Amino acid sequence: SAIDTSVAARSYEFPIDDSVHGDEVIVTLPGHNKILSLAEVEVFGTSTPLYNVALYKSTAQSSVRNDDGSFGAYKAVDNDVSISQQNNLSITKLESNPWWEVSLSSSVVVDSVKIYNRYLLHSACPGGICSRRLRGFRLEI
Repeated sequence: SAIDTSVAARSYEFPIDDSVHGDEVIVTLPGHNKILSLAEVEVFGTSTPLYNVALYKSTAQSSVRNDDGSFGAYKAVDNDVSISQQNNLSITKLESNPWWEVSLSSSVVVDSVKIYNRYLLHSACPGGICSRRLRGFRLEI
């Protein structure tokens, strides 16, 4: 199942049809000269109470902004939803079609997915412009 968005927002929440099973969630940002920045990705199964089945799971991304790994894929499943802290973000390099993924370890029925976008209000991102970088992303389960 795939969902597209073209709206800039601080977070996106997607209720998912309960027939969707998956063992990974992939976020892609189609196009050239793109940077994929994620603060947190939460994936909820159908269990009661709901819990984040992506928390601390294995992750990967197409590239890492800094060679030291400080913006690695794991930052998006570390249970820190601080959308304004640059050191808490998963960020790729400027590239074509950047992607991020989390392996859920086993197939689950997905109830909803919530993505926390980068949102900074300082000179690096005047007016929250960094949150616009995620417009047009694609979510796949």
